Amino acid sequence: GEHGPTGPTGPAPGTRVRFGNRAAGPGLRVSDAVCRAGEHAVSGGFVIREVNFATVTEQWSVPTPFTEEGVPTGWQAAINDGGPTTRITAYVLCVPD
Repeated sequence: GEHGPTGPTGPAPGTRVRFGNRAAGPGLRVSDAVCRAGEHAVSGGFVIREVNFATVTEQWSVPTPFTEEGVPTGWQAAINDGGPTTRITAYVLCVPD
């Protein structure tokens, strides 16, 4: 038979923001944010609070697992700072598989 008319474009997949653990204190602080089952990561980053910007050092901000050709399902971020109240929270943007 003949092909029918093209239907309307379906909805875009819903992007969700997932927040990781809040890591606080001096020294190396690492936060991990993870997508839920059935989701994968498309981007991520981190938020820092109560930080001395003169001394803070970003250590890394990477998708996880951080492997070549891996499918990321989370985000990990780390900072190093001498402040006792410094806080870091990673976030990841997740979409359905």
